Amino acid sequence: MHYQQVLVTRNETTSMEVLVGPWELPILEAIHGDERMAIGELRDYPRRPYPDDARSEMQRLSKLYGSTGAGDNSPTHAERVYGTGTAGVRALHEAIERAKAEAAALGKGGTETAAPAAPAVAPKRGRPARAAKAALAPDAEDLVGAPAA
Repeated sequence: MHYQQVLVTRNETTSMEVLVGPWELPILEAIHGDERMAIGELRDYPRRPYPDDARSEMQRLSKLYGSTGAGDNSPTHAERVYGTGTAGVRALHEAIERAKAEAAALGKGGTETAAPAAPAVAPKRGRPARAAKAALAPDAEDLVGAPAA
């Protein structure tokens, strides 16, 4: 599976580096805003498969990223980005398929890469952005919401 390396700056003193499926980028942008994200490289970790079932992936993303407001009827961030019900699952499925096709077109298939380096990010207000961890291994817990292999 291919992961996108992202450095998310939550505030002036807190940044965290995460590896997410490319279809999770719009959700992170909806939560944090694209100005607080630095997109790094696409990484290949073949031991982790792409999600088989878009419905299960939607449930995982909804649980992982939570809802957009107070109350039980508030849409989750994943539903806000992809839609609710069958249409949302279909849109997520299409995003996963696009990510597979784009990774294949880039020739990212078959070899595992080394642990990713932190993406280059300009310092804010004289303070360098700090990643939660300097580097992430393919099996690191920081693969956001990734099911255990």
